[in-house]
Amino acid sequence: LVKFFYLLLNLIGADIVRQEIYPLYENMLKDSEPEVRSLAVSKLSDIFEYLTQDQIVESLVPTLSVLARDPSIHVRLAVSNLMPKLFASLSEEPLLKYVLPIIQHLVKDEMIDVRVTTIQNLSVIYEKLSLSSLQSHLVPLLTSAHKEKNWRYRNAIVENIPKICKVIGWEAFDRTLKPYLLQFLKDHYYPIREQAIKSISEVIQVVGFENFREDLINSLNELANHSNYLFRMTSLLAIAELYTYFPYQTFCDIFDSLLRKLGSDKIANVRQKLLETIQVLYKHFQREYFENKIIPLINLLRNDPDSEVSYLSEKVYREIS
Repeated sequence: LVKFFYLLLNLIGADIVRQEIYPLYENMLKDSEPEVRSLAVSKLSDIFEYLTQDQIVESLVPTLSVLARDPSIHVRLAVSNLMPKLFASLSEEPLLKYVLPIIQHLVKDEMIDVRVTTIQNLSVIYEKLSLSSLQSHLVPLLTSAHKEKNWRYRNAIVENIPKICKVIGWEAFDRTLKPYLLQFLKDHYYPIREQAIKSISEVIQVVGFENFREDLINSLNELANHSNYLFRMTSLLAIAELYTYFPYQTFCDIFDSLLRKLGSDKIANVRQKLLETIQVLYKHFQREYFENKIIPLINLLRNDPDSEVSYLSEKVYREIS
């Protein structure tokens, strides 16, 4: 029956949909079977354009608020997936008054799929809210992620940061989200550190390198000097991803520091990662730097006590010589 209603939408007028079809459809949102409720929610996106804003606010949103607490994860997940369409259909005032409480509930759902999907679908609402509303309501929701234990939720937050940066601009981002984004470079889960680097790259494309320059250099130095070798390796991962944004001399100064610190690192994995980074970046160096800095280090590591490091250094030497 739900699927049948969907087929009818293109055959009958908007007035009939609002007055006759939607009340019947709303009954299916309250059906006793979770499969019916879930399917009814998933098909709601096709009916939004026929409903008035008053109908959405006064009838549909209260129903969705109840369904966001449904015992069935499939129903709650369907509500979460519906959020972008709901965001696009309402103005700022009803979004804040009626929809924001639904979002705040969904991001605390016991099931990680619901929480992650809700965060991933937030980008539409950024365009609908004023700067003050974003700073008051959405930014705090994102900055609370460092307390979240599940890595998928934290990762969804990191992916979202560049999207909200496009809307709030550098000054607001600098005051609020920048410290949290940089903090994720030291997350203990590798995919999140990797995503943080990608998100930094996206933010730089929005706000410009000069705005991020000092903080990025400081973060790279902090990572390179960290007691945790995984974070020292992250500094190399970051420079390999972000080097094109740096002026050449700045890049050389940073990399020279990494060569000095990490070329003799006590952990073989770090020395190996440095060689892998050189493999990626060596064509970017001018001849003088290459001959005076890169080649001497590789020659040194050719005699490294770790067999894998010495083997890789020989391989890199042959490739770049």
